[in-house]
Amino acid sequence: MAVHGIIISKEPSAELAPDQKDTDSLPPYEVLDEILKYIIEGKQLSKAEYQRVKSYVDQVNETNQGLINKITKMIARNEYKRFQAPLIIRIRARAFGNGRQMPIAAKY
Repeated sequence: MAVHGIIISKEPSAELAPDQKDTDSLPPYEVLDEILKYIIEGKQLSKAEYQRVKSYVDQVNETNQGLINKITKMIARNEYKRFQAPLIIRIRARAFGNGRQMPIAAKY
């Protein structure tokens, strides 16, 4: 029983180095989730949800300029990893998968 409590309460980590935490290089998951929703799903979200997410991302951008660009670049830089993964089930209208590809020669 005690072992389960430790695993559940442990912070997420890539565990590439001792005592490394995801928050060492990423914002907290509550912030990251909203930013990813804005970057990836964008206007595919319902109008109300898009406005809520955009407002939140604008607030984050005011306090931490460059964070949105950093996360966008991280997504682009690691795009190749998606092609190494097994097929996925698409839950939302716009998700990672063959329907979302980054242009190779042009910016967008």
